[in-house]
Amino acid sequence: MKTTPLPEEDTGLPIVRLASIENQPHLKRKPFYFEGEDLGSTYSSQWNIFASVQYDSTEMGVIQEGEWYDPNHAYQPSISSEVYKLRFNSHVSSLVNELIIKHTYGSDPASFKERKHTAFDRLLIRDNSFHKDFLFVRGRTVMYINYRGQVKDDVIIEKAAEKTALLADD
Repeated sequence: MKTTPLPEEDTGLPIVRLASIENQPHLKRKPFYFEGEDLGSTYSSQWNIFASVQYDSTEMGVIQEGEWYDPNHAYQPSISSEVYKLRFNSHVSSLVNELIIKHTYGSDPASFKERKHTAFDRLLIRDNSFHKDFLFVRGRTVMYINYRGQVKDDVIIEKAAEKTALLADD
């Protein structure tokens, strides 16, 4: 899987972008350097026999002026996601369970709460004091989002509905 810098503009990838949910004119990318490489806003794609489409993305932002500006505490939202288009419906539940275990570190899978939404077969949300996790299932498409910031759930859910529609087979 090759990691590539995420373009500034929305290129139609089936991932929820930070700028599309934050809607803040002063939002800038926040670099995160690891071994000399900026991993703050990247994505990778791959496929395998069970998932014909697979994306992982990370975006980190910072607002240092405007409405959110506080010289002592800059607002630093971030979003990471995993998107899968599975070949077989029978693998959806297993992947959802695997993602829950992976992102709760096996601690409390019941912390994800089910919510009804017409755009999804399943919508699970975990609200932690530091971040929110979302799991969206639409047909054979599974999307996981981890978000740190102040945007309301419904904004993220609507953007996820738009993006999962790009891969939907309904």
